[in-house]
Amino acid sequence: MPDYDNLSLEELVRLAAREARDSEYPNVALASLTGAVAGDATLQQAIADELAPRAANLELHLDGEKVEGHSTNALSFGSFVARVSDTVREFVKGRLNLPAFSNDLQVALAEGSVKATFIAPDPVTDTNNTFPDGQGSEAVWNDGNLQSEALHQIAIVLRNSDPESPNDDALDEAIQLLPFGARVKLRSAMRQTVKQDWSITGEFRQRGIGIEPIHLSPGGARFLLERLEGEEVADEPLTTTGVLDGHQWSSGIMYFIPVGGRRFPALFETPRVREQVGILDAVEGRKVEATFRVYTRVGSGETDRKSTTYVLQSVRPLDDGPGTELDLPA
Repeated sequence: MPDYDNLSLEELVRLAAREARDSEYPNVALASLTGAVAGDATLQQAIADELAPRAANLELHLDGEKVEGHSTNALSFGSFVARVSDTVREFVKGRLNLPAFSNDLQVALAEGSVKATFIAPDPVTDTNNTFPDGQGSEAVWNDGNLQSEALHQIAIVLRNSDPESPNDDALDEAIQLLPFGARVKLRSAMRQTVKQDWSITGEFRQRGIGIEPIHLSPGGARFLLERLEGEEVADEPLTTTGVLDGHQWSSGIMYFIPVGGRRFPALFETPRVREQVGILDAVEGRKVEATFRVYTRVGSGETDRKSTTYVLQSVRPLDDGPGTELDLPA
């Protein structure tokens, strides 16, 4: 049972939202709760996060000069939707090392706008979840065919595609988590976006992750296309010790300081690793052992820019503090 006395107001509202969602009369209970927090944007967002669908939804709304009224070029739009779907399929094939995959991703088209919402199939419960009480009950649902994870990775790539960002390494890291086949398909989708000079707005929604807004300008699309045309030149493992130094869920990255080294950002290989980082990072200065894949890539743009990408595969504590009872990867 939760320790109500030590919960923040936001945590209490999230707990109330979950209880209302699963109650006998959810609409009445949720209407009452929503009214009680009216005017508080943080608490309203907390309720919205808890009501997100179990399976991932990725909503993409296209706009720009070549969108007239609520219509745009049919061939380019159709190709864009197909290539995003193909990106999800190739992501699953690459992660599971499958020669083929029957994609049952759904897409919903909205009336009155050029918008497509990609909907992953219903997920299944993670029966191996051994997180302590209060951590595992509302953890990210496992999607057995990885389509929810694929949609989230696409969202992270789009969110980090800002040519003015002071941390554009996050984009290279996000791209690196896409298997080669998925990068090829997403590159094709971005070619249609650049061809039509579209901007993309929307949001990613999934219970346990929440609601993450997306905005991709035409310049951001061109920036992303250049990055997707880069060539991977090295792939090496790295196991090291150090400390976790914060994380940014909205960007899909965490920070690590190796013993005797400089702080660097890294992406999470799986949602489960992401949750483990959240728990372990709660204790400042905790020493951990982390295993990464290190990728070195060279871009195909004008500068042939080289970049190094770190992807966190596993992490385990090296002390006896809270969190050592987690079922962490070996």
